[in-house]
Amino acid sequence: MNTTADLGLRYLRGDHVFAQLIRFALVGGASNITYLVLFLTLNSTGPLIANIAGSILSTVIANELHRHLTFRAAGRVTWFTAQWEGGGLAVIGLLISSAALAALDSYAPGLSPLARAAAVIALTAAIGALRFLALRGFVFGSPSTESRAELEEHHSTESEDALRYSRPGGDVRPAFLMGPIMA
Repeated sequence: MNTTADLGLRYLRGDHVFAQLIRFALVGGASNITYLVLFLTLNSTGPLIANIAGSILSTVIANELHRHLTFRAAGRVTWFTAQWEGGGLAVIGLLISSAALAALDSYAPGLSPLARAAAVIALTAAIGALRFLALRGFVFGSPSTESRAELEEHHSTESEDALRYSRPGGDVRPAFLMGPIMA
């Protein structure tokens, strides 16, 4: 018998755009938390170094999580390609958002802090949406019909997740975070 939670999890594990968007947002949230922890940890070295290190490391982690979890492209896209193209998109997004914020300061210098925060949130959401579309369409793509059929044949519907497995003792984590199984 399938519970609502089971159906919800099955839906979120799907390869359709909405499930990918939810996973993209979750990875983005985890990436922001990673950035914050790194920034606070490294802040004693100076805010510029802490910002650069936090940005680079959180972007690398996010790209890898997107490759494995969000778009399930580990079998189609190499680590280097994900970092090069995903990192390039992150730099482009940073440049666009920085230019837009500079233009906002130039053309609307008297904005209240609340209006400025709303503009930053709207801009960040727009850049995030464009990044999602670019990652989905160009970097990770969706598997071809043949690849999808191979995946479905390889992973039965009873499989909890193509990226997870259980070690002896019940240790269940994403496969890429674990080394080889030593039985």
